[in-house]
Amino acid sequence: MKKTLILMGLSLTSALLAAPALARRDYPTGDRTGTHSLSDLSAITNQTINEFGREAVADSINADLEAHNVRMTEMTMGFADQTTEREEPQPINDDARAKRVDEVGRVSTKKADPPGKVGYPLDTNQYAVGWTADYLLTATPAEMATTVLTAELAMLQEHISGIRGALMNPVNYTHFGYVDDKTETSVKALYNGDGQVPPRSPNLTNFTGSHNHYLASATLTEAVASALVMTVAEHTINGNLVTLINPADAAAWKALSGFVPLMDARVRVALDQSAGVAGLDTANATERDIGYYDGSVVRTRGWIPVGYSICQDVNATSKVLRRRVPRQPVRQGLRVYTGGFVFPLQADYFVEQFGYGVRNRGAAAVLDFSHVSYTKPAGL
Repeated sequence: MKKTLILMGLSLTSALLAAPALARRDYPTGDRTGTHSLSDLSAITNQTINEFGREAVADSINADLEAHNVRMTEMTMGFADQTTEREEPQPINDDARAKRVDEVGRVSTKKADPPGKVGYPLDTNQYAVGWTADYLLTATPAEMATTVLTAELAMLQEHISGIRGALMNPVNYTHFGYVDDKTETSVKALYNGDGQVPPRSPNLTNFTGSHNHYLASATLTEAVASALVMTVAEHTINGNLVTLINPADAAAWKALSGFVPLMDARVRVALDQSAGVAGLDTANATERDIGYYDGSVVRTRGWIPVGYSICQDVNATSKVLRRRVPRQPVRQGLRVYTGGFVFPLQADYFVEQFGYGVRNRGAAAVLDFSHVSYTKPAGL
């Protein structure tokens, strides 16, 4: 059984690592040499777990989970760095300037304002399996492998949901740390006009506390598309901008004046037609780079809601998000929760503790081109 059949939103490709965006393709199976993988177990339908060997099945499942957790970090690294911290300071906005003095002069000391803080949530996510002692008496390795792959997919969806919610929900909120320290943490959105003044940009652009990275327009126009890109670009002089859209909105973006398409390498382009130098990925019709607009790559991703787009600076020194995990390494990543049972594989559920929060509030912006004012997508 190949994980490519169940992958619904993440991709481990060179494009992902260079300008990462959750995609559906090329999720490796984790097959190993010298022992059984889940692909091997999936073919074993004529033996029970006991006949095949519980320890062998357990070893294969644990090894697959370990590989899955490594890939999960790699596949989300374009959006989020991992952290165990509950909160971190924000950069300070300071419009101070140096002053000229003579040989005996001395300027007055200026005390910097205290930095603001951003916090990151931590939640417990479970997928119930109910691997009881009676179930294990008759279960086959193939059935176990199917359950593990389904559990990995279920948790994968939660990662996608966490990333989408952290980026597209424009409201700051307070998270109660029920998982660990029972402390309230202030989780921020992207810049949303909440009064925090963004740091002065490298090109000396000054901002105000009303600065907003959630844009809206009843329709998609050149002006609002350019505004989306510029809202992120104005915070950097070394940006690498990627605009993510739903595949259903590709035609609307291609219709914009100034959009430069990527063309199928097998198609001859007219001399008076503009086209990107790179070729269009014809192997994937739904999740790929389709062209350029206003200095940004335009990329289709199925997890972006229809009528919305996200522009992100993938070159930002600090990623736009942080993924918070428990401090204890043994609690990090997707794992089997045994509930205190001593027999291999007997378990109540799969569990993973994580949460996504905005770290770099200026490294991304969201455009809602279905409403006059920004409306967060349904289901967040």
